[in-house]
Amino acid sequence: MPATPGARKKLHQRIRAAAIELLGGCCSHCGFSDRRALQFDHVTGNGYQDRQAGKNTDTFAREILKGSQKYQLLCANCNWIKRCVHNEVRHGRL
Repeated sequence: MPATPGARKKLHQRIRAAAIELLGGCCSHCGFSDRRALQFDHVTGNGYQDRQAGKNTDTFAREILKGSQKYQLLCANCNWIKRCVHNEVRHGRL
């Protein structure tokens, strides 16, 4: 029997929480720790390519739990600042 939407959401929340803990539970740049604003960031800035390949935050969290070193935890502000500083934009847009 397929999982209900509520069960899928709870599973996603548990996976995300475990991945956040594994990455230290706070922004690796500024130390901000409110989980509502924490994001998985591609260290090398190739998130656009992964999303084009059909990957999403659930996929990223599962890869983190499997030991992938290509992600870091950033707060939303630090993530957007990193995008600007490193010119991680696609098609000239933010």
